[in-house]
Amino acid sequence: MTSHKAVKIEKCMEEDCIYNRKMQCHTPGITVGDRLPECDTFMKGETKAGMNGISAMVGACKVSDCKFNSSMECSAESVEIGDQCGHPDCFTYTRK
Repeated sequence: MTSHKAVKIEKCMEEDCIYNRKMQCHTPGITVGDRLPECDTFMKGETKAGMNGISAMVGACKVSDCKFNSSMECSAESVEIGDQCGHPDCFTYTRK
C-alpha cells in the first residue's frame, strides 16, 4: 500500500478567487480538474471566503496524464496555481 502525504498549495496567483488572500489559498482542499489541470475549486468573487489560519492542500487530482497523479492523489512536493488562458491551472502539472 502506497502512503500519501498532503500536498500544500505553495502559491495561488488567482487573485479573483474568493479563497485567495495575499497569494495564499484559504480553503482546506482543492480539486484539480478532469482532462485539464484546472482548479475546480476556483470561485470568482469580490467577497473573500475561506478560513483564517488554513493553508489549502490538494484534495484530489483528476488529471490522469499528470506524472504526479497516483490514484487521484497528488505526489508533488507542492503546487502553484495561476492563470492559464483565462482559467486557473495547476502550474506543477507535468505530462507523463
